[in-house]
Amino acid sequence: MDIKKIIILLLGFILQGCSRVEHLYIEPQAFMQFYKNRKIFSILVDTRLVKSYKKGHLDLAINVPTFELLKLNDFNKIKTKVNGAKHKNWVLFLYAQNEKDTILLKNKVEELCKNNFLFNSPNMIYYLKGGYEALIHNF
Repeated sequence: MDIKKIIILLLGFILQGCSRVEHLYIEPQAFMQFYKNRKIFSILVDTRLVKSYKKGHLDLAINVPTFELLKLNDFNKIKTKVNGAKHKNWVLFLYAQNEKDTILLKNKVEELCKNNFLFNSPNMIYYLKGGYEALIHNF
């Protein structure tokens, strides 16, 4: 195999990016259990507007509103907020306000991942079923 073919194969593998990310939509109890028992570097992101975040949010959650999240072309922007840039294997936990917003968020992030090459993609993205509202009603 010549060098051009090797380079093309390597580029194809590298450029798969976010399309290989597993997206999981999970119940509030499982979401919290997975987050508390995580074994690799993880980031918890509240995608609600800043004023909602300030009224209340999960411990350790950073605020990156959905409209900002969808403009990203590099997940390092999220990772650097929590000094996680050095981690290659990591998981992203996302939550929105409610069920409707979470479904919309999941669909948009999946589309973003499918249609774009995003640097430093997480290995897995968990979405909180029912959003923040479901969580506060269950705990």
